[in-house]
Amino acid sequence: MKGKSLRGIWIMFVVFVVIFILNMSVVSDINATQRMWLVMDVWSLILSIVLLVRHRLPSAKQMCISLILGGLVSLSHLQGSAFSMITGFLITFMATLAVFSTFAVHRESPVQFLRRNGKGGVTGSITWGLLFGLALGAVNMGLMLSNNELDFQVSLSRFLVSLSPAVLEEIAMRTLFFAFCLSLLQGRITTKGQRFACWFMMVIPHVLIHTPEAFMSKGVISGLVIVILYTVIFGLPFAYLQWKRDVTSAMIAHGVVDFIRFCLFGLPF
Repeated sequence: MKGKSLRGIWIMFVVFVVIFILNMSVVSDINATQRMWLVMDVWSLILSIVLLVRHRLPSAKQMCISLILGGLVSLSHLQGSAFSMITGFLITFMATLAVFSTFAVHRESPVQFLRRNGKGGVTGSITWGLLFGLALGAVNMGLMLSNNELDFQVSLSRFLVSLSPAVLEEIAMRTLFFAFCLSLLQGRITTKGQRFACWFMMVIPHVLIHTPEAFMSKGVISGLVIVILYTVIFGLPFAYLQWKRDVTSAMIAHGVVDFIRFCLFGLPF
């Protein structure tokens, strides 16, 4: 049974890669990277629905938290379209419900939304999130300085936009993938192969959706190098925070990284 569950995880990834490759051959007004983000949005909604059907809705308190987090992501799209505000809310809300629902069934999950009983409690999660965020933000700044002009400005709008990657990406594009793996494995991650599959799915799909244009413009080898770079510098540290601390610390770290980026180099639109 465990072997079949593990195969299910890898089949899901293979399907994702096939879509990733086919996407690069499509010609449309929307570029390949934007299309993969749309694919990821739909994928997250499907996983959320599957998990909610399997595990049912979480508690009323957790539903309220899901609404709040969805609202924060919707706020981050105030300068965008009404469509992005609605979809951002929906994806975050559904993914958070699904994560809470799965964790409620599999209470021994190594990933927790907020580890209140760990070292330092809530303060510890905030501290680790800030430390990782500042460190990774400095690395990101160094990488971007050579190809981008500074546009320094600290503003509320730049803070609000950073909420989307902080919340939506960490929950709907990382924790949700772990929750789906956990559910397939029936809450028992006991072997190295199972643990590797969970880590892999927490990192690689999210990294890949950033890279279609790199593969198309620079070739397969350069594209793979960029995937490895993103994985080591950003994907693994955020996944590590989720696994070793909690989802909350990873959201804080991701938000800090993007807030630093937006303050120094401007918004991405």
